[in-house]
Amino acid sequence: MLEVFVGRVDTDPGWTRVLDQERITHTLEGASSAPVVVLAGALPDWVDDFVDTGGVAIVSGAVAGDPRLPRSFTASVTGFTPPGQSDRAHAPSLVTMFECEGEGELRLHEDRVIKYDVDPDCFPAVFTLHRGRGALVVSGIPLTALLSAPGDRLRTFCDYNSMTERVAAVDKAAVADTLLGMIRTAFRLAATPLVTLARFPRAAPSVFILRVDVDGVYGESTRRLAGAATGLQLPVSFFLNGDLSRLHPGPLDDWSELHEIGQHAWFHTLFQTQRENRENLQRAERWLAEKLSLVPRSFVAPRGLWNRALGEALRSMGYRYSSDFGLDFDSLPFRADGDVLQVPVHPYSPERATVWAEEVGRPAPTPEDVRRHYVTAMRRQVRRGRPAHVYGHPEVLGHMAEEVLPSLCALADDLALPRMTLGDYADFWGRREQLTPRVRVDRAKARLEIDVPSMDPPVLVESESPLRVILNGVDAGAVSSERTFGA
Repeated sequence: MLEVFVGRVDTDPGWTRVLDQERITHTLEGASSAPVVVLAGALPDWVDDFVDTGGVAIVSGAVAGDPRLPRSFTASVTGFTPPGQSDRAHAPSLVTMFECEGEGELRLHEDRVIKYDVDPDCFPAVFTLHRGRGALVVSGIPLTALLSAPGDRLRTFCDYNSMTERVAAVDKAAVADTLLGMIRTAFRLAATPLVTLARFPRAAPSVFILRVDVDGVYGESTRRLAGAATGLQLPVSFFLNGDLSRLHPGPLDDWSELHEIGQHAWFHTLFQTQRENRENLQRAERWLAEKLSLVPRSFVAPRGLWNRALGEALRSMGYRYSSDFGLDFDSLPFRADGDVLQVPVHPYSPERATVWAEEVGRPAPTPEDVRRHYVTAMRRQVRRGRPAHVYGHPEVLGHMAEEVLPSLCALADDLALPRMTLGDYADFWGRREQLTPRVRVDRAKARLEIDVPSMDPPVLVESESPLRVILNGVDAGAVSSERTFGA
């Protein structure tokens, strides 16, 4: 009976994030006894014996010049094309280019016109090297380092809109997708079933979340947005900013119980120290207690910004989560500095789109433009198994709500997406974090044993060979490729 887990030889935070997100059992002890190990950087000496005897090693950021790997060199790039995707991911970094066949793409000559049908110096983002009875699944991109590194800049953030926003400098959702793809490849090569937990309630393909940052009440526009959502039975997560609401006064009472109310700080900015961030949060708390008799424990940072001091302040004050596209966007939830749960959002807002259009001399976005962007973003998130989590503000979206929101709700219903507040999904994810399946496989009997305290969320099993599943001691039937248990 083989206990199935991923062995690790370090505490690389990027690997920790991906393995924790998928609820894949992993350990720092006894790595050589696992069917799969994950590594970052230079290959250790013991990996040769591990692979030769049937193990599969996944390597992020493999270094140039290793004689065990294909011919290589170091280069500076601004991004890569992930395996299985057509759009290029922003990921400025030093990478190792390996001269071999593989998946995805790294380009030595970026943003160049192809002439005479010659497109030289394109290299794989990921490749597989078979050795002995095992294999290496390798990327020369420092994927795990990119995933865990902070840093943001003003840039475009999707290939279907040329507007800019200040967002994370790296497309971390694409980086995480690439790492998970490498894990799936490794488990397949190791002829070992991969057991994970569903990312969404009832194994839905995604969830629909609408977040609204109320940077000033803006009178009737806030009421119109809330009213339109209530009429559609669409729960919305509203985050109120204190200081700007003094400049744009309006109604702050009569919120439907359908909606979530959180805070968006007093001063609409980020501070350098934990003390300053705490004071900003506390002042907003006092204001919301006075206005709404509310003690919020939901928060999103002003301007999408994030730093360690804010994370420490939020943790010390008992906040459940944040959602800050200066740290990450379009990704699955994860734990950030201070152990605060991040629930990333898609960073498009009609308000920023309006400002950007004025800056570049284009017409302001129409309700149809806004609807089309939201729908495209939602569909892409669903295809990639991520939350369909979008946001806006009352200033512009409030005046379009009756024209835009019905289409989003119809799409969510058509795709069978639960409509949730940001807080509800954060709570679901928190419960999911408490579950880690214990997995054992008996190859002689073609049997997979899984022990997990709860079937919410459901268990997902991927297996290259037919296996009988014993779930919490009960025969649950067979899996021959992919199957969901407990949905």
